[in-house]
Amino acid sequence: MINPPSFPQAHSVEDLYASGGKGSLRYVFLHGNHARPNLPTHACIEGKVRLFNRQGDIVFDDDPTRASSQYGFTEGRCVSVNDQPDAYIPARMFVQTLLKNIQVPGLIAAEVPKAILVTGRSGLDPIPAQDRDYLESMMQRLVPRFVSVISGKSDAYLPGDAKNLCHEIADSMLKPRGGSGDLDLLAFLDVYEKRYIHKPSATPEAILESCLLHVMKMPFELNSSIRYRLITD
Repeated sequence: MINPPSFPQAHSVEDLYASGGKGSLRYVFLHGNHARPNLPTHACIEGKVRLFNRQGDIVFDDDPTRASSQYGFTEGRCVSVNDQPDAYIPARMFVQTLLKNIQVPGLIAAEVPKAILVTGRSGLDPIPAQDRDYLESMMQRLVPRFVSVISGKSDAYLPGDAKNLCHEIADSMLKPRGGSGDLDLLAFLDVYEKRYIHKPSATPEAILESCLLHVMKMPFELNSSIRYRLITD
C-alpha cells in the first residue's frame, strides 16, 4: 500500500478497501500511480479521456482526431479542452480531479467503464517518445478489451486474490471475438513482451497475466482514496 511519509497516518489494506467499493467507483492504474497535484494558477495537462460501453466500444472521445488533448486548468479547475471553453466532459468533476492526481505519464481505467491517460503537464519535461508510443498503444489496443471484461467483474477485484483473478480476466480477454480487436490485443502483448518480459517464447496468456498482475494487485476505491489523501483537490 502506498503511504508516503508525508501522509499523517498509515492505514492497512483492509482499512482502505473496507467498503469493498460498494457505492463508490473503483479504478486501477494500467500505468503509473497517484501524484500530488501541484498546478500553477494557469496550467495545461495533456491527456486523453475515453468512455466505453460494456462491450468495449468507445462512446465518448474528447477528440477522435487527436492522440491526446490539451486540458486547460485555471486555479485547479478545468476550463477548456483543446482551447474550447466549457467543452463537454462526462463525469466532469471526477475526470478533472483524476487528471490532476495522475502521475505523468499514467493511465487509469475505471469501472464506469472509463479510461484516462495523462502524457504531459505544464512545467514538466516531455515524456520519452517510446513511453508515449507504448501508452497510446495500451489505450488503443488493450483498454477496450480490458474494460469490457472487468466491467462485469468489478465486485471481484479486491486485494488478496489477484493471481486467480488475473487468470480469469486474461482468459476472457483472449477469447476470439472476430474483428480487429483480437489482432490489436496480440499486437499490444508483443509490445509489452519486448518492453518488460524479454522472453519471445512466452505465451500470450503468460504475457497478459503478467501485465494484469501489476494492475489488479492494487485496485483503488474513490472515496477511500480521497479519505486517505491519495487524491486531493
